[in-house]
Amino acid sequence: MPIRLALLLIPLLEIAGFVWIGGYLGIGGTLAFVLLSTIAGISLLRAEGIRLLLGLRAASEAGHPALAQLLDGAGRIVSAVLLVIPGFFSTAFGLILLIPPVRLAVLRWLGRQTTWTVSEGTRPGAATVIEAEFHDIDERSVRLPRQQPPL
Repeated sequence: MPIRLALLLIPLLEIAGFVWIGGYLGIGGTLAFVLLSTIAGISLLRAEGIRLLLGLRAASEAGHPALAQLLDGAGRIVSAVLLVIPGFFSTAFGLILLIPPVRLAVLRWLGRQTTWTVSEGTRPGAATVIEAEFHDIDERSVRLPRQQPPL
């Protein structure tokens, strides 16, 4: 239920922000703000996406776990997406998420709210599970090819 409520209230909050803050800025100022925040968000999204992929690649090649780097990069990407979304409050929250201690606190809070499952993957010594289907074959119904005598 909280997600449905948030999906209803967030657009209403953004519309109220456009009416309230837009009244002070005027139409030109409001459109300039939305355009600049969208351009900044797209630029940040591109830069952070590339930075995250290169960092994950380097960690993978070095054999280091990259979960912390992945979560931090995901937080930066979410902040960039919030900058792209038109609205004063989403932009403000996106800018606040760019501050590393705030982003870390949000990630820690989300970590406490979420159940994590870690799989063994392909670590050396980990068990390998192969899923398959099988069918019993009657030996009498199987025709084997004739073998050629050795030369």
